[in-house]
Amino acid sequence: MRLVFAGASNLVIKTVQQLNEQTRHDIIIIENDAALIDTLNDQLNAAFIQGDASLPSILKEANPTSCDFFFASTDRDESNMIAALTAKALGYKRVVVIIKEESYEPICQELGLEEIIIPLRTVRRDIINIIDGERERHLSDYIRADLRLFSFRVSSDTEAQSMADLGFPKDTKPIVVYDDRDTPRALSEEMMIQPGDEVVLLTHKSLLKTLENKFSRK
Repeated sequence: MRLVFAGASNLVIKTVQQLNEQTRHDIIIIENDAALIDTLNDQLNAAFIQGDASLPSILKEANPTSCDFFFASTDRDESNMIAALTAKALGYKRVVVIIKEESYEPICQELGLEEIIIPLRTVRRDIINIIDGERERHLSDYIRADLRLFSFRVSSDTEAQSMADLGFPKDTKPIVVYDDRDTPRALSEEMMIQPGDEVVLLTHKSLLKTLENKFSRK
């Protein structure tokens, strides 16, 4: 895969280091700080573009239409939102925005940025799970062979729809639905999926591309 990260934040550095260990990806990091690029050149198996990731001229250097993912991943939420909007306009296939402030989430959704990562939300979930004694094993311990998890958030500008109306492929099952306040909802055949809900699916790895094409943001 061809991956582009905006900003050489600590999160990006650690992520790229792990990606370098696991498998071969074509990784590009866009970073303004020339001195930091010089330092990281010897540490990471990645190409670097020096410049502001919110500028179209800089983002074009990565050849947007050839990239599988663009991660807006600087240390500033506002910069990430602008970079993500620019990347989306330039034709990057999938644009993921990382934000620290949860109140920005509905704004991102209104702007059409619906692949959103909120690290503090994940940390909060882990803390609560530890307190509740529910983290003795990771979910990945139960996902074996060719099974994979896939999640998507329902657009805020759509109407409520049933689980059946979503038309999941065969061998794909919903395992949890979170509402827009991050509260899990009980699954049932009759349940209505509301705007802002996040749906988590268990599926076969061969169906991931089909699910991405169907449910990921265009």
